[in-house]
Amino acid sequence: MKKRYAIRISGCIGVIAAFLTCLAPFALARENNKVSYAKRPDWVDVQTLPELNDNQAAKAESGVYYRLLDRQTAVREDHHEFYLRTTVQVTNRSGLEDAARLQFSFDPTDQDFTIHSVSIIRNGETFDRLDPDEITVFRQETEINDGVTDGELTVYSEIPSVRVGDLVDYEVSWKTSSEIWPGELFREFSVEWSVPVGLINERIIVSADKTLAIKNHATDIKPDIRSGENITEYVWRQTDSKIVSGQDAVPVTFPQWGSVAVSTVDSWSDIVNSLQVHYNTDLELPSEFKREQTWLISDSTHNDKITKAIRFVQSEIRYVADETGVGSHLPRKPATVLERGWGDCKDKSLLLVALLRSFGIEAYVALTDYSAGYALNKSLPSPYAFNHAITVIVSDGKRYWIDPTSSHQGGVFPEIINPAYGFGLPLLEGSEALWPIDIRTPAEPDKILAETFDFATLAEDGLHIDVKTTLLGREADSFRRSLSNGSVTALAADYLKYYREIYPGLESIGDLGVSDDFDQNRIVTTESYRLTVEKFRANDLYLEFPVQSDGVRNVLTEIIKDDRTAPISLPFPKHLRHVTTIKNTGFKMEGTEDYTVETPEFSHNRKSKPNGDMVTITFDLKTLAPEAGLEQLDKYVELTDQISDHAYLEYNLNEEFSINDFKMDLPTILFFTSLVLWIVFFGLAIWGAFNAINAQNAHIDEMTFFPIRGSKFVILNITTLGLYGIFWMFRCWRWERYKDQSQILPFWRSVFSWLWYIALYGSIRGEFDDEKRPPYWLGVLLAFAYFVSTIGASIASAAMEESGAAYIGITVFEGFIFLLILPMLVFVNKLNVGAEEAIARNSRWTPRTFIALIMGISLWVMMISISFLPA
Repeated sequence: MKKRYAIRISGCIGVIAAFLTCLAPFALARENNKVSYAKRPDWVDVQTLPELNDNQAAKAESGVYYRLLDRQTAVREDHHEFYLRTTVQVTNRSGLEDAARLQFSFDPTDQDFTIHSVSIIRNGETFDRLDPDEITVFRQETEINDGVTDGELTVYSEIPSVRVGDLVDYEVSWKTSSEIWPGELFREFSVEWSVPVGLINERIIVSADKTLAIKNHATDIKPDIRSGENITEYVWRQTDSKIVSGQDAVPVTFPQWGSVAVSTVDSWSDIVNSLQVHYNTDLELPSEFKREQTWLISDSTHNDKITKAIRFVQSEIRYVADETGVGSHLPRKPATVLERGWGDCKDKSLLLVALLRSFGIEAYVALTDYSAGYALNKSLPSPYAFNHAITVIVSDGKRYWIDPTSSHQGGVFPEIINPAYGFGLPLLEGSEALWPIDIRTPAEPDKILAETFDFATLAEDGLHIDVKTTLLGREADSFRRSLSNGSVTALAADYLKYYREIYPGLESIGDLGVSDDFDQNRIVTTESYRLTVEKFRANDLYLEFPVQSDGVRNVLTEIIKDDRTAPISLPFPKHLRHVTTIKNTGFKMEGTEDYTVETPEFSHNRKSKPNGDMVTITFDLKTLAPEAGLEQLDKYVELTDQISDHAYLEYNLNEEFSINDFKMDLPTILFFTSLVLWIVFFGLAIWGAFNAINAQNAHIDEMTFFPIRGSKFVILNITTLGLYGIFWMFRCWRWERYKDQSQILPFWRSVFSWLWYIALYGSIRGEFDDEKRPPYWLGVLLAFAYFVSTIGASIASAAMEESGAAYIGITVFEGFIFLLILPMLVFVNKLNVGAEEAIARNSRWTPRTFIALIMGISLWVMMISISFLPA
């Protein structure tokens, strides 16, 4: 079942394609695949090209501005003629291709197509561009890969020598005859667009004795009605039509752009009466077929037979649509479909009706629209309001709707899910109205996605993630169809890719499990993954561990609230649940704030349940109607905001690893013990340093710089990783400041000793007599070595990302840089020959010295033990 379009013009931004929906009823089968060329029909009322409106032209898109759209229809006794004139102005370079390309379609079985003129207007001068030799006619069949053929021919031409600023002007017409609806007209045309249009002229001529039903959608425009000799003329004119921008998530029942529907048919019963005879005769099944299909005459229950009939038509009869000529509306006989093994929606629906009636079940073919079915009750009666055919079963006073083209549909009648198509027109004698298709949202979720994140074996075997998805009814049908177009292997790869984007390094530890209970229409899938502790740490997931509830995310369209004028389309029916469980974290888990958004059309809630070191968060989303009115706009925006804000969460699990991940082994015990001792003795060392300074002040006149025996200097430097050498230099600089009464800063000169090494060496050298003075070149060499060693070790230490042997090696190297200070101590001790008492006093092992010693040993223990701690 198809909706006919008699014209397709490339580059019209969707404007022209919408003009001519359902222009051409199917009719007499006659061969005519050529295009005619003739002058404009005499009945056409020629329109004057409107003046250019610069303001409107400035709003044009894609480089084209529609100056004139003139559409005129003459309804005759056994056919109708449709005339189209379009004048397009090229406003910039981007419009040249589209404006200069003409593309039309027609069905040669019931239509004659004529081109009247093609010209360009440049600077007020008209140039003829109609060249039949440049017109190409071919059969395109754009849906052939889907098994659909319509027999339409495409007329194609490129207009030569079109320039920016030109007006492209062409006139064409279709003459359509109809075997089923001779002399009838069904049309809908728009009077508002998303692009500017200079002048819209819509003219329809019918005989005086024929009634033209008119129905406006989102517009108040009215026709000028003129009566003439034996005719009635209707004219709608719109100058500089209002530009209307589209909105997101608009239901099919709400026209975004103003339009007018016209029909010469009074009621739906007229459509039924013209078709039902073709759907209720010659339904006899071949005897051979009935013998082969023993279930048709078995003693099984009617429900069992209905189920088998549905599965036979859905699974055993291929979907192939040959919609040429009357094939778009009239079905093939069931015997023919069985012989061929294929048919379109009408053929399969009628075959199912024949099967059901053969064992006494009341059933009919019904016309519907799978994309806009909920708007059918707002349409004027027209056979072109439909694009699909299904079957309606009447059993025990209830109606059950089956789509025979829906493959892989599970369940047992009467528990087979109705298609969500809104309305259907049953083709039974006497039918006068559309029947609503009963659709209800499941009381319990028909999709439950449960994720479990188990941290119990993180340190040994990694984080385990288990996913179980339960699908029922409509969701199971959808999954089954999707899986039929791929494979379990490909689906498992897609799932793994999805989780790896969230948790890098994740690996699958089992095959994707798919369990399908076809009769119960229940599918369960299971997934198992593992993330090693190394990958977990490498990506800092313990600081920001993400969980996202995609079972409810991205289901609803987020919309802009400002200036909203349309109701909101809802994905109906939906009842989804996403459950996230995080357990065995090793510390108390907190719950999240619960919330609920609820209206008669939709509802959503989040609930969390903490329990010790586990938390479970549940999201539920339910739609109860195909659309929500503007009065629910605030609630809808609140709903989408809540989902956006809360369906993605991040947990800081750092506490878990400070408790759970560290084992109290020997390195850990040594590390923490040494850390405590180092903190205690560091404070004592600072106190001792101040005491040592005070002691030095009391005897500073008895020494030169700060002499000390080499054994104590080496031992303390080794235990303190070279820190004592910096402290010794500090004391030397303090003596220098005292001697010279200068303003130097000993603390900073010792901290930045690699800058002031040569200065201190020079000061020590200056205290010697000339004949005993150390060589200057030695100081330069030592200063350079000290600078390179200190800076190099600092850079290497900063670049080191992990502990281990290399880390210990760099630290030891830093600790032994003091050996480059040792020559200065030797020279200082030479300056203090004769000051044995001062040297002995400075070299004494005091409580302050032991404090420094213990602090240094603790530092060494921490450094070694940290290299053995878990990464």
